[in-house]
Amino acid sequence: MNTDTDIPTRIMSAADALFEQGGGIQFPTVDAVRKAARVSMNDASQVMKAWRRAHLAGPKPAPVDVPPALQDIHRAGLEALWRAAQHHASQSIANMQVAWDAERAETEQLNREMVVAFEAQAAELEHSNNERAACRQRIAELEAEAHAHLESMSRMSSDLSAAQAEVRTQSARAVEIQRRADELRTELDRTHAANAPQAAKDAASQTELAAVRAEMLHLMQMVSGAIGGRIPATKDYSEGKRQ
Repeated sequence: MNTDTDIPTRIMSAADALFEQGGGIQFPTVDAVRKAARVSMNDASQVMKAWRRAHLAGPKPAPVDVPPALQDIHRAGLEALWRAAQHHASQSIANMQVAWDAERAETEQLNREMVVAFEAQAAELEHSNNERAACRQRIAELEAEAHAHLESMSRMSSDLSAAQAEVRTQSARAVEIQRRADELRTELDRTHAANAPQAAKDAASQTELAAVRAEMLHLMQMVSGAIGGRIPATKDYSEGKRQ
């Protein structure tokens, strides 16, 4: 588990690694170090200031023991030493000025990088907020569509129930009509069966009548032949038919 004391160490390690990867030519940006160390922007910026100052200052000179002969020369040539001291002081001031200018430039660069990083984060946050808003709007639209579909399905279910009820009613009517038709057919068959003997009797009478007519025609033809054809057979048949 990471603690607060681990944060500077991780930032320094990440900065050293990125600096070495870049060939030791250009300092890594705060945002790159922040991402590599997985820390906040404030922690990264604070530690990176110290890291850059340490790299700009360079190694400290090792202390040197002044030998006695040099001390004698120093005492003898105080004026020369004073001039050398003044020159050294001037050089130190110049070096400090250069270091201060470099640190100020580095600080300004760091501030610019922080501004760019914060603006990038703000843009990402705004983009994420817009996407979330679009998602919420789409969810609301889908919920409205689902509600409309549910209402449509409810209406269709009601219509289906009404249609099924109508089908049951028509089916019952069809059954009743079929039952009535069966009753009428049975009644008609019964009527035909009751009239069958009379129909047979009429048919027998017609057959008998036809036989009598044929016999009469035969007799008339015989009589006509006997009397020499003076009585027309057709006339006698007609008269017999009228009788």
